[in-house]
Formats: sequence, structure tokens, C-alpha cells
Amino acid sequence: MDQRVVDDILEQERIQEKRRVKGAKPYEANEHDMVLWHFAARKRPEVIESPLDAWFWVATLDFGFIVFDRRKRSRRGGPPLCMTPSSFVQLLQFFVPRSETLDRALVRTIREPLLFLGFDRSAEAVTVKIVQALSRYASIDDLSPEMLRNVLVNDALRATLARGIDVESAEVNALLESAMLEELERTQGDVKRLAAERADLESVANSISVESKARIAELESVLQSKEDEVAAA
Repeated sequence: MDQRVVDDILEQERIQEKRRVKGAKPYEANEHDMVLWHFAARKRPEVIESPLDAWFWVATLDFGFIVFDRRKRSRRGGPPLCMTPSSFVQLLQFFVPRSETLDRALVRTIREPLLFLGFDRSAEAVTVKIVQALSRYASIDDLSPEMLRNVLVNDALRATLARGIDVESAEVNALLESAMLEELERTQGDVKRLAAERADLESVANSISVESKARIAELESVLQSKEDEVAAA
């Protein structure tokens, strides 16, 4: 409903009518992009002295979206908001130490355009319904991002909502609680496995190397995190 967002949607449609062979994108597609852009832009600080200060970015393979961002930033100044994944990772190389994780990310960005799939509005609608259902739980913020992410991709829950079942129905509530219980049981299993591994390492603590001691410390940290997830769940 924000007029600035609406104005940008309409401006994008006018530009696309003139420049795109297929004409303007559907209104919903431009609405999605403009809402995303304004959301990320408003999360950024007013003054950005370094790309590291920006915090929020939009990774996209839509060059029309990148051109829109370039036009907006020319008026407002500051670093770009929209970048291709490969450009973003290359930017990070100036600020992040070289590592195996970064190298894997670089390789993935080369493959990503070949694997890119079209935007699925129906899948987005189902995800929004799950978020709406989750929002009714008072202590939902206590669950870990990993738990919530796994609930969002639960096949049974998504299939039910895709059929148009009301998000407040008993069937959806039962599936939602079942999905959260599955995550709780999985996390409890992780706790038992980590506790057993820690016990095995501690049993030979007097003859272990520095590396193993470091592993025990790491397991202690992970185990505590998992126990916190179980307590929250």
C-alpha cells in the first residue's frame, strides 16, 4: 500500500512496455521485486562508508531488476543493492579471508545460472500460509531458524495447503504440530548422538591430542545449542 512502492511498480511497467520484447511483466512479478527492493533498502543504514556496512543485499539473476536498482542508486547514492551472486561473492573476496567455504561458494555461483528455475507464485503462497499459521504460536520465536526452515518445507503440510485447505483448519493445525514434533524428535536424536560422541572422546581424554580436545570443546558448544533448541521446542 506504500505509494513509493506503487509508483516504482508502475514505472517499471512503463519501462518494460518500451524495452522488453514480451512487454511488461505481470503486475504481481513487479510487485514482488519492488517490495523486496524497498524492504532491503529500508533495512540499510542511512550512511554507508563501506560495503560491509550495508548488511542487506539482493542477489538476483534478473538484469532488469539490477538496472532498476542502478537507476535508483544513481539518485540516492551508495553501493548497489542488487547484484548477481557471482558479483557479490567477488566483492566479498576483498573483505573475507580466503577459505574452502568461500571457494565452494565461488564455484556454486558459476553453476547457479544453469540451474536457475522460474519464480513459483503458488509455492510462495503456500509458504506465506505456513508462516501465517506459525505466527499464531506465542513462543514461535524461541525455535531455531533450522527448525522453522524444515517446517516450511514439510511435504505433507505444503501438499495440504496447496489443495486450498483453510490455514486455520484442524487438519492444518494437526499437520503443523506434527511437523514441529518431527523436528523436536530429530533434534533430540542429535543431542543423544552428540552426547555419545562426547562421552567416547572423554573416555580417552588422558591420551588424546590437542585436536581431539578442540573437538570436545566444539561438541560441548554444539550440544548446548541443541539442548537449547529442545528446551525451546
